[in-house]
Amino acid sequence: KGNLFPSHDIGGLSDTAKAEVFLDSVPVPDFSITSLTCIDKDISFSDSSRALGGSVLSEWQWNLANGNSVINATNAIVKSKYSQQQQYTVGLKVKTANGCLSPEKQITFTNYPNPKPNFGIPVICLPDGNGRFTDSSTISDGSFASFTRRWTFGDPNATSQNPDTSSQLSPTHKYSGNGPYDVKLILTSNNGCIDSITKSIATIYSQPKADFYRDWE
Repeated sequence: KGNLFPSHDIGGLSDTAKAEVFLDSVPVPDFSITSLTCIDKDISFSDSSRALGGSVLSEWQWNLANGNSVINATNAIVKSKYSQQQQYTVGLKVKTANGCLSPEKQITFTNYPNPKPNFGIPVICLPDGNGRFTDSSTISDGSFASFTRRWTFGDPNATSQNPDTSSQLSPTHKYSGNGPYDVKLILTSNNGCIDSITKSIATIYSQPKADFYRDWE
């Protein structure tokens, strides 16, 4: 806040007018990415901008770099999805209640691919009951070898010696009944992107019973 005193001199007569001028500091924009950055998953942007000199922020202008922009009256978390495996540069400007607009703060991030889980269903014969599940999952960046896996076999009769879960590449599980059972595979990539698939296994067959008929004629 300051004072201006313009002076006018007309024909030897002078006059002075007083006016108050409000001086505002330019705000400082800042934000961070507070989630994983995976294709078609919500990515969260959290504001940490500051107003200076006692001023107050009143507007947040987001350029989300995917064809969308958002103008908010609060510093609420902003979420958006990105469909391509590439880098995106997101920008934020903030404005004070007195109308001072900041320069744009930018952050560039890489949007990573999700795993594409898949596996083969074995044919299982009782009473042996052992079936091997073969992982045939893929990922577009070729990082298959870095997957973290969690298998769930859907077996209510699982035991500590024959557990219902596994983290192996292509695990074996022993079933004691015909089912069906829902088998689930959850994959996590080396960049933390997650996807899953569930398949019902109904290819468990009972042991055939031998029988014959003899014709004595």
